[in-house]
Amino acid sequence: CDRGVRDLAETLVTCQALQRLNLCGNVIGGEGALSLSRAISHCRRLERVNLSNNRIGDEGAGHLAAGLALYGALHTLDLNGNGIGDDGATQLSTAMPGSPALSDLSLGSNAVGDVGSMKLASALAGCQGLTRLSLCDNGISDEGATAFAAALEQAARCWPPARLLHLDLNMNDIG
Repeated sequence: CDRGVRDLAETLVTCQALQRLNLCGNVIGGEGALSLSRAISHCRRLERVNLSNNRIGDEGAGHLAAGLALYGALHTLDLNGNGIGDDGATQLSTAMPGSPALSDLSLGSNAVGDVGSMKLASALAGCQGLTRLSLCDNGISDEGATAFAAALEQAARCWPPARLLHLDLNMNDIG
């Protein structure tokens, strides 16, 4: 499983000039995400990675989170439609503050609920570079929305203030 992406990842290590990687709509799983995470850490000019609509899940999100701080120039990470739940969101939230270049994180159409959204919300104050966070079409309810409201209020009082410009929570269970 994930043999093709493992082979690709071995080659990516040598692609020092690569700026964008689009692997959306494939069948990459957790093991493939591990291979990619290791390879991406060597691609110092890589700015955008689109892994949307794969099968990365919580395991793969954890592998990507573990390497997030090593991804130098990475500012856009698209993980829409990957079956990522609260565990994966929690792992990403832990890594986000250590990734100052990350400005755009897309986690739409996953399985993130209130637990994961609360962890992501609490990480916002430490994410000075994050300008866009998309969590559309997940399982976030009033509890998660309230956590974001409190986090945004707290982030506005921090110095320097968080720069979040776009928070997408559409198509959730917020009442």
